Amino acid sequence: MADLKLISIKDIFGMRFFIPDYQRGYRWEAQQATDLLGDILAFSKKERSGDEIYCIQPLVVKQKEEDILSQLKEAESVDEAKAILKGSWDVVDGQQRLTTILLILNNLDGDSNPYSIEYETRPDSEDFLKQLATKDENDALTNIDYYHMYYVNETIGKWFKSNCNDKEKEEFRNILLNNVQFIWYETKDKEPIKVFKRLNIGKIPLTDAELIKALFLNRANYYADAYTAEHTINSIASQWDKIETALQNDEFWLFLQNRDYNNPTHIDFIFDYIYEKNRLNVEDFKSKKKNNAFGNDEHQTFRYFLTAFEANAQKENNGNWVEDTAWVEVKRVFNIFNEWYHDYRIYHYIGFLTSVNGSKSIYKHLDNWDKSKEAFTQYLKDEIKKRIQAIANKFGEGANLEDFVFDQDFKIMENNEEKNR
Repeated sequence: MADLKLISIKDIFGMRFFIPDYQRGYRWEAQQATDLLGDILAFSKKERSGDEIYCIQPLVVKQKEEDILSQLKEAESVDEAKAILKGSWDVVDGQQRLTTILLILNNLDGDSNPYSIEYETRPDSEDFLKQLATKDENDALTNIDYYHMYYVNETIGKWFKSNCNDKEKEEFRNILLNNVQFIWYETKDKEPIKVFKRLNIGKIPLTDAELIKALFLNRANYYADAYTAEHTINSIASQWDKIETALQNDEFWLFLQNRDYNNPTHIDFIFDYIYEKNRLNVEDFKSKKKNNAFGNDEHQTFRYFLTAFEANAQKENNGNWVEDTAWVEVKRVFNIFNEWYHDYRIYHYIGFLTSVNGSKSIYKHLDNWDKSKEAFTQYLKDEIKKRIQAIANKFGEGANLEDFVFDQDFKIMENNEEKNR
């Protein structure tokens, strides 16, 4: 289970971050840093709405509760206590960008060391980062981590001199602080090293599906009493696993999608559809999408769901919105897929179109299945006829292939007791 939110760079000011020894050290090269700088600069110069964001990959953290409690005991003022409550965090994933952002901030006026980072394998790393402006090449050669920190910092300084005047630098700073945001993923797992291994060993990405799952399974998103909420969460978790298992079945999956689909989890496909069709009725969706309010990377679908959850979940007058609206829509789409799979004509119609055309156009018409199965089936037939006729025309065939395709009505297949599954 995890807490999820979008968090701006300025919102992590005052926090303390620790990089545990199970992670590798800082390894970014100059090119990676300049790519990030260039992307943010391009974003700062484009015409955009005020709420548009540039989203950085998820920052997975685990609160160091023992540190906070011990520090609170020694706090001498309310302000000091508030600063402590900003938190100490173990960084489970995302430390390369977190460190680079700190280096960028240290090259901008007025933002020197706004948060701290300490690598467990380098006990003096916090001081090294704070004093980096005074370090030279000999200091950098002390160890491999400091070498990369030093040269990336030098690269950032030179980049600003070459690419930004004072006014542009200030605009860059404002964008970085307010519009550049992390997906803040606070894991509650008591053994964060297991989370790290799952995300990094074998390079399993933190997909939209896992981020969205954390929304569905987060107790804070339920208005109901603890017992009812726990029952609902367990039910959704069980149904989720069944849906993902079904979609991992090649015969089920490959009539819906071709082999070019790269996500390791397949339930993402359902969430992408819900996002594209705005099935959760996010207010001002077209405007938000046009103005890129859902971000500019592969996590747009997650941020759409996050927007919907923030607008609807945990509101008394909405009842159990998570179960009765959001999850109902997920199940509805999956149930349509399941109906298609068990209808041998639809299965083969869609399978054919998926194999020759891809499936994107089909899902623009998915909602028509509930309105009229007959009309949807005719749509598939018409699409197949267009495709086959185009093939025939290409090869100079003058015959109309409609009789062959549809009047035969899959007689050969009907002679079999079932599909070869």
